[in-house]
Amino acid sequence: MVLLLQTTDMLLSMLPTVQTLLGFLLLMVTEVQLLFQRVVLLILVRDSLNTSVDTSLTFNNEMRGATNGTFFNKNNSSTEGKFLLRLNSEYNTNNTFAVDYTNGASDSFDNYDSKALGMGSDAFYTLADTQKLIIQGKESFDINDVVPVGAKHFQNGNFTIALVQKEGLFNNGQAIYLHDKVTGIYTDLQNGAYTFTANSGESTDRFEIVYKLNILATAEVQKDTFEVYRDGQDFVVRNNKNIEKVEIFDVAGRKIQTINESSKVIRVQLASKGVYLLKASSEGKEYTKKIIK
Repeated sequence: MVLLLQTTDMLLSMLPTVQTLLGFLLLMVTEVQLLFQRVVLLILVRDSLNTSVDTSLTFNNEMRGATNGTFFNKNNSSTEGKFLLRLNSEYNTNNTFAVDYTNGASDSFDNYDSKALGMGSDAFYTLADTQKLIIQGKESFDINDVVPVGAKHFQNGNFTIALVQKEGLFNNGQAIYLHDKVTGIYTDLQNGAYTFTANSGESTDRFEIVYKLNILATAEVQKDTFEVYRDGQDFVVRNNKNIEKVEIFDVAGRKIQTINESSKVIRVQLASKGVYLLKASSEGKEYTKKIIK
């Protein structure tokens, strides 16, 4: 009887240690599951660089966990979803990032995010708490959300941003607007890619992702978009229709430069500082813009 009581007391004294150990093991299992889920999405990001555009992410039962993990469960169609965007350059580089709206994540940097480590000469990423991410996990979807986007270019050129894959609420018609704050253009990537011109270097504040448009932004999307903006030392003339000719005049009205080129994007270089008048012809229409070097 005494031995039995001593054994019982010993087992009871061990309970807190056993409970702590079980809790630690459960935490480790959860962390491993989360890591595995992030690795799968990382593989998707990597593989998307070598595949053609697909509109759905494919998962099978072998990829699902035994518990209610956040990544492999069927998404709530109104609050959960994910998409991958790809940046392509004219010199054949590709970079991709993913945004994943899922229960349990936050808008701050956390374990649901993956940093853009060891960035090469070109990069494409989102930003959270100043961290550059190739996978950004975010809390349940909010149509008012704004996702800052950064890009790095090795050299000057034309670049394209396109929707590569999507899942959940983004398969149900939710728009994904890319806002170019330099040109003021909003592009619904669900309907097609966006092409732009940029100089070499890195920008963390030119682009953002939004999911709804205000009245002014809607008008910007619908109208003909003739734009002239500064990019480094150059001026960029851009329209949604081909520009056949660009002429530059000084303040005295003298023509100092003519560019005959059929393109939607034309770069203008000016040698001297001053005030100029830019005149562009595009499919029967003429546009004028004052520029200052």
